[in-house]
Amino acid sequence: MKVAIVAPISFDPSLAEEILRGVAQAQNEVNTQGGINGKKLQIIIASADNREDSARLDNELAQDKSLVAAVGVRRKAEIYKEKGLVLVLPVELPNQAENPEKLDNNTINSQPNSSTTNYLFHVNPLYDNLVDTHSRYIARQARNVAICGDVRSSRDNSTSSSNQILVEQYTQAIKKYGSNVISTPCNLADKNFDPRAFVDKAIETENASGFLLMPSIRNIYFATKVAQEVKGRKPLFASETMYSATTLQNGKDLEGMVLPVYWHRNANRDNPFAKNAFQLWNAQVNQRTAGAYDALQAIIAGLKEDSTREGLQRVLSNPNFSTSGATGMIQFSPTGERQGEAMLVKIELCESCSSGTGYDFALLNKK
Repeated sequence: MKVAIVAPISFDPSLAEEILRGVAQAQNEVNTQGGINGKKLQIIIASADNREDSARLDNELAQDKSLVAAVGVRRKAEIYKEKGLVLVLPVELPNQAENPEKLDNNTINSQPNSSTTNYLFHVNPLYDNLVDTHSRYIARQARNVAICGDVRSSRDNSTSSSNQILVEQYTQAIKKYGSNVISTPCNLADKNFDPRAFVDKAIETENASGFLLMPSIRNIYFATKVAQEVKGRKPLFASETMYSATTLQNGKDLEGMVLPVYWHRNANRDNPFAKNAFQLWNAQVNQRTAGAYDALQAIIAGLKEDSTREGLQRVLSNPNFSTSGATGMIQFSPTGERQGEAMLVKIELCESCSSGTGYDFALLNKK
């Protein structure tokens, strides 16, 4: 019984590692327990180097009749629907829509499939949930918000578009809750970007009272440079991309920063996932690993009821379907959505914490 895992190994190895860890943990658990109805679960790892290769890869996977499902960030979701292969998304991205360039009335672009026969399932609530929860909090803390995006060259157009969409969504949401977004530009991907000049201008010229950092994983370092200039002067916020071990390595400069997440190991202390993951990897894992674990757990639970492609789709779409995972009880709407609410975490100094950095992400009561 084979499931394909589409991981961005070439262009985002950190995300790929996080996804593959969650998948491996779920696979190990089910196979140790005897497999799925006596059959071992096999994982096929697939990756593509660019957007064109991604489309070709999606088509190849969808046509491979030996596969019963796939886990991965969506590229060409219509191919999976056309060929009848369930695709479960382990993470939510702002560009997971069919037409990511189109923005519509404060809604993020990872919209659910409206088809009655849906083959696309979101194991986390849609990304607009993160943006809305976080923006509401930011607006309460800062009247004038400076946003640092991460827009790369045209050859990285997919990621660039994603970040532009995210900046626009936050801008709309922050304004909706009564605060302003200042016009001073900040692009973390600009090789000539000067963090000190940007922060000074934002505060002195436009009275910035809060800074929101939105780096790609590869540019967390440059976001930290901005934070060094802001530290102690104004509140710091960041997108969920910075929910990573790399961020905590720079905890001294980022202490007090607030960001949104779908999962935190202390949100449900009775759930064994985080403890088991630490024993397996000797490292703390984040929500992307938890999402990948849950994506495969949902597929495993569905395959135990029906191991065919069509049967799996029917099982997951059934409103009575549910299974437990790292993020709690997993249940999908008929359109493949997962209901739920984002949480907020704050970087705080800690003693003897498992991160090994002296800093950790602490759950924040956003009420």
